[in-house]
Amino acid sequence: MPKELQLDLKLLTVIFRSFESIKDVLKDDVKRYDLNMTEFGTLEYLYHKGPSQINVIGDKVLLAKSSMSYVIEQLKQKGFIEWIKDDSDQRKRIVGLTKLGEETIKQAFEKHLEVIGKMFDVLTDEEKMNSIQNLKKIGYYAKELSQ
Repeated sequence: MPKELQLDLKLLTVIFRSFESIKDVLKDDVKRYDLNMTEFGTLEYLYHKGPSQINVIGDKVLLAKSSMSYVIEQLKQKGFIEWIKDDSDQRKRIVGLTKLGEETIKQAFEKHLEVIGKMFDVLTDEEKMNSIQNLKKIGYYAKELSQ
């Protein structure tokens, strides 16, 4: 195998392993709040963006509508979300946070940010900016290749 391809393969392996390690840290963190990653992402989206339709939330948390309906039902049973009537269109179903949901995600998100900060403390601000630029560059180019 040519050296250039060996280096590319090594880079890909490092990216995947890093992503898995980061994901494991984040999963462990959200478990502290009796949530899974999708539930946490849904609550976080609603906290920052406000009430939304299921399909919009699903697009943002990368989940199919059928799976999103299940997540919404789980969060509803936990008392974190509620259905809100859309005054402009009675056929639309909009999901919003309850007071319990808002307070839970507010506290959890603050702690979650601390965990994220600890993970990236190993890098300087310059290294973080370089990583962002390089990963974006790879991501955009890979997207072009897939089209």
